[in-house]
Amino acid sequence: MNKILIRNNNGFPFEWADLESYSNSHAFRKEIYLKTQFDVKNNLILLFYLLFGKRINKLVIYDKLWWDFCIDTWDIIHNTYNYDIENKLPETRTYLKMLQEANIPRSYSGCCTCNDWDFYLKLVIDCVLKQIALYSPLFCDIDYNYFFYFHETGSIGLYYHEKNAFIIKVLDQAYSKYIVNG
Repeated sequence: MNKILIRNNNGFPFEWADLESYSNSHAFRKEIYLKTQFDVKNNLILLFYLLFGKRINKLVIYDKLWWDFCIDTWDIIHNTYNYDIENKLPETRTYLKMLQEANIPRSYSGCCTCNDWDFYLKLVIDCVLKQIALYSPLFCDIDYNYFFYFHETGSIGLYYHEKNAFIIKVLDQAYSKYIVNG
């Protein structure tokens, strides 16, 4: 079986972004909402492919700590983490197995590339929408200087340093079919 994720050992690529508070980034922010809350997971996947599908081979996925993505790995009482697959939600088990198969170290903070977008998006968006994860990883396009993430409200948060031809095209597509704030 092909690994879904491949570690590329790069840190977060944008100096202009403040990862502690995205709103403090030296960037423009747009929130792109679905017009309906019907079949949100599949519609977010369609939105992803519509806006960013031509760039998926260029996208890297960043997470501060990959293994801490799912909330049920954290024991809030003892402030410890348990990455064993047993006694976890089905989505968490699938996510942890994916990391194991990809040989992602438990302490890994950085970027990965993806070999199976359909699988990865379904899993991550499901975790975010079900609030198994508080946030999605950040999807970064270094060439066009932007990143985005999925939000539990059924939206995509887009941050970009400056408008360029690709961002203008993304925003034109978003404004024509979706609700855009920001």
